[in-house]
Amino acid sequence: MIKYNKKFIVLFIIVIAMIVAGWHKNNRLKNGEDLGNILKPVKVTESQYEMVTTELDYIGVVNAEDFVKYASEVPGEINQIFVKKNQRVKAGEALFEVDRSNVSLLLESADLKLEQSLQAMENAKDNKDLLKTKLDRANKLYEEGAIDKSSHEDIEFKFNTALRNFENAKTSYELAKVNLNKNQKDFNNTIINAKKDGVVADIVMREGEIIDSGIPVIVMRDELKVLNIGVSANDLKHIKIGDTSNVSIDNIQSKGTVREINELPDKSTRLYTVEIALDNEDYMIGEIGTITFEIDKKRGVKIPISAIGTKDYDYVFIEADGKAKEQRIKILGTYKEFVLIDGVKEKDKIIIEGMRALNDGDLINIIPGGN
Repeated sequence: MIKYNKKFIVLFIIVIAMIVAGWHKNNRLKNGEDLGNILKPVKVTESQYEMVTTELDYIGVVNAEDFVKYASEVPGEINQIFVKKNQRVKAGEALFEVDRSNVSLLLESADLKLEQSLQAMENAKDNKDLLKTKLDRANKLYEEGAIDKSSHEDIEFKFNTALRNFENAKTSYELAKVNLNKNQKDFNNTIINAKKDGVVADIVMREGEIIDSGIPVIVMRDELKVLNIGVSANDLKHIKIGDTSNVSIDNIQSKGTVREINELPDKSTRLYTVEIALDNEDYMIGEIGTITFEIDKKRGVKIPISAIGTKDYDYVFIEADGKAKEQRIKILGTYKEFVLIDGVKEKDKIIIEGMRALNDGDLINIIPGGN
């Protein structure tokens, strides 16, 4: 009887110990003391919708749309230069003058020769007309037998000579007119005027220097300044004439407009030349600028690509009541440092680290380090 009571007491003690141990463990779980073995650690970021712009960046050099070199057709000494470097000039304004003293003498001489040749031509015409009258009379008399053949031929010879003299005098007169016009043009061209509006880019020669005809003295550029860039065939699909771009040169911001696109690529670089007209005229020729085209805008949430899972669809995990919740999403675009998605709510907590070990509904423990 005593042995039976001892066995019963031992069994009773074991049962009580197991109950106490189970209660103690359950109490620890309730107090969160042992959840570290069940909760999966993750890092999260709070979703925030924003606009993301896709940009194309290029570098170009400021240039003028066109340069025009002004030279004199008349050789001589530069008498005066009327403009200064970087001065804006209107079409028709005087740029420089070449000494006209020699040209003036030539013009006076040509004018005198024209008067002389005109008088010679008129005298030759009078003589020709007189002999024509005599020849007409001689022809009639010769037909009537009133004069002999020799007399008729003599008058005919004199008329033909007078006719040739008149034609020669007429040619000399025409040449004298051409020479006078040339000298008059040279006289007028001793002052060189701008052919169109522009800006003085450079003054090559100085007052007092002797120049030959065709030697540039003034270099003008168009007021419009441009940037030329080389664009790949793939990027060219996103650019068309009339598109605007952001321009930054020496921290000065402005806009540019695509004016021209070369349809043929450069043989050496295989890039297409795109000309961009600049809104800012204060940029200096030769300065290097950055041109940025905004080719696409999308609104979404930025997350790391590692935060995205893929099945038959794309998804992320978000935190919901302390658990991981699978959420289908749409990828709007992939960029160098992030992926742009849609399909989550504003301020959802997206799991960005630890998601590979998760299943839908898993308990999670958010640890510091997310955004």
